Amino acid sequence: MQDIEKKIVIYLNGSCSKRLDRLSAIVSDIKLLIIVWSLAGLYFLCNGFEILALQLVFVFLLHTIFCEGILKYGAKFLSLERVRPYLAYPDEIRRVGINFSDKTSSFPSGHTAGMTGGLFMVYSAFPQTLLILILLGGVVALSRIHNGLHYPSDVLAGILLGITYGFVALQLTPYLIDLISSIR
Repeated sequence: MQDIEKKIVIYLNGSCSKRLDRLSAIVSDIKLLIIVWSLAGLYFLCNGFEILALQLVFVFLLHTIFCEGILKYGAKFLSLERVRPYLAYPDEIRRVGINFSDKTSSFPSGHTAGMTGGLFMVYSAFPQTLLILILLGGVVALSRIHNGLHYPSDVLAGILLGITYGFVALQLTPYLIDLISSIR
């Protein structure tokens, strides 16, 4: 399996198009993703979609605690630690984009998990946007592989985590609303 994944990363990473590299780096930039999701949440909050805004906050809170906290930093204790492709194969896979923290495990793809969780919530409110949302999620997922940061299984795990975050947020929304109402 590892050999197949390595070949996929090498293939997607092999494009030496500066335009594709720039686009992939932009799409994958965590600061941009935070800004976009913050603006989306603010838009939903100000335009009558308060529950969706609450769900987005909850999804990203789940993501931060579980993926960026427990999994990323607990990976070595859970035997999930995995070296990023460009670090594991520096002669075959190049790093595309801005360095952030290469000391963390490549498993799972946190960018993909967060994006999928957010997109899941948008889909739950606007199911007619499914194809566009799949396209957006796919672009982020492929950019993570193209950039030499993740293997396909890292991205797949991120997608599954994001769907799980979304499902949990949907199930817990009524309880969150009750909790918030009782505090007011």
